[in-house]
Amino acid sequence: MSLDRASISWGLLAVGCVVVFQEWRHGRLSGAQQQHLETLFRLSESILGASDREELLERAAAAAARVGEMSHAFILLLDQSGRQLTYLGGTETPPKTPIPINAISGAIACFRSRETTEVPDADSCPFLDKELVRRRGQKSVFYAPILAGESCLGVV
Repeated sequence: MSLDRASISWGLLAVGCVVVFQEWRHGRLSGAQQQHLETLFRLSESILGASDREELLERAAAAAARVGEMSHAFILLLDQSGRQLTYLGGTETPPKTPIPINAISGAIACFRSRETTEVPDADSCPFLDKELVRRRGQKSVFYAPILAGESCLGVV
């Protein structure tokens, strides 16, 4: 399996973690869970047969947004140099600027800790870009790591 397909497959696992966490947190584990699992199943089927990386990343981001009941989602992967997270797919046009590994940001905190990271009040968080928060109308932000064994490949 190529690194791209492995990354996307692990992205699905991260999406699954988002689903379980969000459903547990909001106490909705019945009908909604079934719909989310069906969404993940359809996405995994499309990954197995697809060859276009960008389309796969966009589908994975769309699934993350749908099952997490979020307005949008992005997939950031560690670049080949290992020095920055690069936006590679999203439900809207991803930012062009990668995030250096030594930056102070929610995505980097999630990447380093290898744990989900939640920012419940995006407007008051000093680590988020205030202009992006306002432009997207974000109230909160949720990050989930993309893990492969002990390695973190990126963040959803």
